[in-house]
Amino acid sequence: MRCVRCLNFESVIAHAHRHLAEHALRPLNGSDEWECDEELKVRRKTMSAQRQLNAAKKSPAKKDAQPKAKKRKNPNRKRNVPQPKYLQ
Repeated sequence: MRCVRCLNFESVIAHAHRHLAEHALRPLNGSDEWECDEELKVRRKTMSAQRQLNAAKKSPAKKDAQPKAKKRKNPNRKRNVPQPKYLQ
């Protein structure tokens, strides 16, 4: 199961791949050069998303924060109360 953050980064990258393919431009990892400002924007967004996605994949997964149940004291438990001397 993927987190929402990773899915968003992956959708940005997929959109960039489609955009570059539709306009017959160089592939993403092929070069950092661009022909127009729109291509530059797409490449910058994609590079940023790729870096953040790689960082998210390398970081350890966060555990779900479950509040711990508070222990109740049992009123019926036996206490270590010293017995009176006359009962010993």
